[in-house]
Amino acid sequence: MELDLHQAIPAEHLPSMVTSLRPGDLVIRRHEAWGALGDGRAEGRFSAHVDGMPGEVTGAMTLIADGAGSSVVIEGTVEVKIPFLGSKIEGMIVEQLVELFDAERTFTEQWLNGDHSA
Repeated sequence: MELDLHQAIPAEHLPSMVTSLRPGDLVIRRHEAWGALGDGRAEGRFSAHVDGMPGEVTGAMTLIADGAGSSVVIEGTVEVKIPFLGSKIEGMIVEQLVELFDAERTFTEQWLNGDHSA
């Protein structure tokens, strides 16, 4: 299974060092590809990039049966190819991705528990 997601971070939520390099909202284009579920697990790959920014996010995901539920393990790398500022921007991207994955997890848990208000 494959899916493409487009998510935006409004400019007012971005650090000034990012908006000075690329004004406006950031649109993050994500791609996920999942293999078949077998023996209580599935393997996937993901990538993400922002138009107009020299960098990318890549990694692997593993869905694992966990008792009556499941867990997802996400491992990845962030690389931004901008001299002097790349590592600072990489840190900001990692922070934003962790928040994004947490929000997706919370939404999914609520949805699965019957709360379809979001």
